[in-house]
Amino acid sequence: MVHDLQIVNVSTKKEIDINEDGSSYYVLDSVDWDAPTGKLQTYRVPYQIGTSLSGIQIGTRKPSVTGYIISKLTADDLKERTWDEYWNAQLEVIEQKKEELNKLINPFQNIRIYACGFYLEGTPTSPVKYSTKQKENNDILCKFSIDLECTDPMFKNASSESGTVFVTRRGAFVFPLRIKENGNVFGSITTKTVLSVENNGDCECGALISIRNMSEQIEGVRLKNVYTQEILDLTNIGIFKVGDVVKINTNAGQESIMLYGADGKQRNLISTMTEESTFLKFVQGISVLTWELEGAKQGDVVVVYVELEEKFFNIKEQ
Repeated sequence: MVHDLQIVNVSTKKEIDINEDGSSYYVLDSVDWDAPTGKLQTYRVPYQIGTSLSGIQIGTRKPSVTGYIISKLTADDLKERTWDEYWNAQLEVIEQKKEELNKLINPFQNIRIYACGFYLEGTPTSPVKYSTKQKENNDILCKFSIDLECTDPMFKNASSESGTVFVTRRGAFVFPLRIKENGNVFGSITTKTVLSVENNGDCECGALISIRNMSEQIEGVRLKNVYTQEILDLTNIGIFKVGDVVKINTNAGQESIMLYGADGKQRNLISTMTEESTFLKFVQGISVLTWELEGAKQGDVVVVYVELEEKFFNIKEQ
């Protein structure tokens, strides 16, 4: 069971909390996550018995949220008021929260539903629907329903803190300092050219890849997914200075490559991709990622941060 959730308008960033315990003006009644259906793609040749499977197409998801708007006025609010004033005050709260919900749910703007540490993004298929029954829509409470269609039917992890770094630093300075004959180590940098990236989701996914240059000027970076043999070749970037950051988004529908210079300038690097380059995807389980620098000198390093956007068909409800 889902006991509380949060609805966020992706465009306006406005949000509301819907709780089962009545701690907010919006009380959760039920949520139906629906489930996407799969359609098999098959083919056959002459004299074949049955068919051969060539792929599977996953459809959309149509979740629905039902709840109540409540006034939350108490007996203390009745003091020094007539009954008519008290009922009117409750109705005013109900109408105010209706307006707030109407502004949040717009068929022209996507919304995200956050629950149990995951979120689902979709488009409202209609404005908010309110009950037409007197006992469900009055000056004390009002029943509402929100219907969505998610073209991407997968749940995604709401936390963006997980990731993997190619380069790590370890301090080695100790006080008091003793000067050694063969020199002192004040710190060390450990670099990797092979990295294991684990996807714990239910299907392949893209990633947010951040590359920061920590050395002298280099000309580019070449990434390769050893498992799928996909390559992302950015060796024609040109000038890649110290402190410059390249951010790559390989998530479906969000593909982009941007250079954020240490001087504050930005540049789109899509045109620097070679013909054989693709936006890397990561299958379920462990993928091996390698990289190499173009025009680098011995000892040159970059810090590469990989953050997967894992996708799930269902979530563990609390």
